[in-house]
Amino acid sequence: MHQFTLASEVSVTGKGLHTGADVTVVLKPAEIGQGIVFQRVDLIGKPKITPSVAHLGQDLMRATVLSDNGAQVSTPEHLLSALRGALGGTIAHIEKMWNY
Repeated sequence: MHQFTLASEVSVTGKGLHTGADVTVVLKPAEIGQGIVFQRVDLIGKPKITPSVAHLGQDLMRATVLSDNGAQVSTPEHLLSALRGALGGTIAHIEKMWNY
C-alpha cells in the first residue's frame, strides 16, 4: 500500500466545537509506517493516541471521542476524513493543545 504524508507542517488555532475552548492543532509530516497519531502535547507525558476502534471513548452522544493513555481527542473524524479524502493521507503526526 502506498503511504502519503504532508509536505510540510501546518497549524490551526480556533474554538473547540463542543467546549468553546481555544485550541491549536498542529499537523506534521510523519515517518513511513507510523500511520496517523494524535498527541496531546498540553498534558503531562504528552500521551499519544492512535485512531482505532479499541480507543473509541464511552460517551459518543454528541461526538466521536478517542481515548488512550489518560488522554482524549474529541471529534477527530472531521480531520481524519479530510486527511484521507482530500490528501489521500495515511501518515500524519497531529499535535493538539488547549490554549489556556
